[in-house]
Amino acid sequence: MTASVLMMLVGMLAILLPAASGLAATIVVGVLLLCGGALHIALAWRGAHRGAIAGEFLLGLVYGVIGLVLLGNPVAGLASLILAISIYLAVKGVRNCFLRDGFVGRTAPAGCSSTPPSRSLSRS
Repeated sequence: MTASVLMMLVGMLAILLPAASGLAATIVVGVLLLCGGALHIALAWRGAHRGAIAGEFLLGLVYGVIGLVLLGNPVAGLASLILAISIYLAVKGVRNCFLRDGFVGRTAPAGCSSTPPSRSLSRS
């Protein structure tokens, strides 16, 4: 019960102080990216072949650099995170509307078609 009350208080504080909570979230994401990058680099040797090892190593470097950038300037990092998430959600929404296979077996949002694309198995 104590944890629930603490989480409610922290949530209310985040609502009352959005700038501070945004900066705190940016710092947390930066630390997580930095740790993830270090783990990718440390475990890259487990790859099956040179390409996999190089890929993991490069991915670790990218994660680490992005984490350092976020930690180096959290205000700009917050703006970058908001922009990146906005672009991701916009692209995903457009993809779901135009690539109808995203809605097979589900109800499509208004304005999107829910019929699956026709796939012909016959050879002509």
